[in-house]
Amino acid sequence: MPFQINEYRPTPELANYRTPIANLYACGGCWHVGSHAGASSAYNCYKIIATEKDLGKPWEEQGKEEPYSLVQTQRAIRKRVQDSAPPNYSYR
Repeated sequence: MPFQINEYRPTPELANYRTPIANLYACGGCWHVGSHAGASSAYNCYKIIATEKDLGKPWEEQGKEEPYSLVQTQRAIRKRVQDSAPPNYSYR
């Protein structure tokens, strides 16, 4: 249903990890981004809370920048596996 996808998931009132209840935030597999959510939803929720509550922001500290995304890490691992495969090996 188009009214429940992307920025409208789960509903506009509950978007961006916020709820109508003060100091209550929500994240996890049943919230945006859906069942494919992992630790990233909790991390993203913390970033919202830290910004709103003026808490520490380790991702802004020198030497603690955000790591490569999970997608980039998976692609790098896949490439290493493919590069280490014997010649004429079909990797899928």
